[in-house]
Amino acid sequence: MRIVVLILLIFSVFSCHNTADRVVPDTSGYAYIAMDTVQLSMARVINETSGLARIRNTYWTHNDSGGQPSVYQFDPISGEIIRAVRVRGAINNDWEELTQDSTFIYIGDFGNNRGNRKNLTIYKSRISELLEEEVVDAEKITFNYPDQESFFNGYNHNHDLEAMITYGDSIYLFSKNWQNMRCKLYSLPKEPGDYTAHLISSFDSRGTITAAAISDDLKSLYLLGYNPGEGFDPFIWFISDWRDNDFLSGEKTRYNISIRQQMEAIIPANDSTLIISSEDEGDGHPSLFSITM
Repeated sequence: MRIVVLILLIFSVFSCHNTADRVVPDTSGYAYIAMDTVQLSMARVINETSGLARIRNTYWTHNDSGGQPSVYQFDPISGEIIRAVRVRGAINNDWEELTQDSTFIYIGDFGNNRGNRKNLTIYKSRISELLEEEVVDAEKITFNYPDQESFFNGYNHNHDLEAMITYGDSIYLFSKNWQNMRCKLYSLPKEPGDYTAHLISSFDSRGTITAAAISDDLKSLYLLGYNPGEGFDPFIWFISDWRDNDFLSGEKTRYNISIRQQMEAIIPANDSTLIISSEDEGDGHPSLFSITM
């Protein structure tokens, strides 16, 4: 599998290049994506973009903790905001992920850096309202973890969460483990209610997972993450051929990304292209990247 990172605005300029020399082993033994271009700046109002969704060829994002309880439609070419839609009655404690099925959009208010949250929530709103209204109603799915006994107040735990997809009749969650750098897979029903998540499996992600996306044909899973510490070392896990609903049982390939930014959201734009967004990290603008596979 060959991957090359391209800037969204000038995709055609690079599409004829040979990419083999840009995928080389790094010191970890994984394939390494050497980035050729600069990033596209996005509007400052979404400076902490933390989730992405593509809904009927429209593109959406939101801010994370402390932001407005709103999702923002943006132009993937200019990075500018087209419209903002507020979620009625919602609070943005720490929104970290967007996903959708054919009828609903799901907003993950479950960021849990310090491991002490007991109000983990997913907001569920109708796509038909999102595309037409300025304010949408939302139902709530709340949950807890079956394997969490202690609620810490620091980065020494394995119950943070920033990644989510829908698949069939369930929601699937991919944990961000600060303590052991693994990733756990949980499932939840899509119906509103209060649940204990079902733990399915785990794997050694060798870094913290910040986003998840599944391809339109439901055959490829992408997990975005980074290695915390001094700066960021982002990576993507590509997973396929899993068994039943255990996505982590599939064939896995990891690609490290050359640009060191806090990449927090990923979506497929089409059958061959992924879009990734990164927070602004204090320089004034968030960033948008395109990866062609």
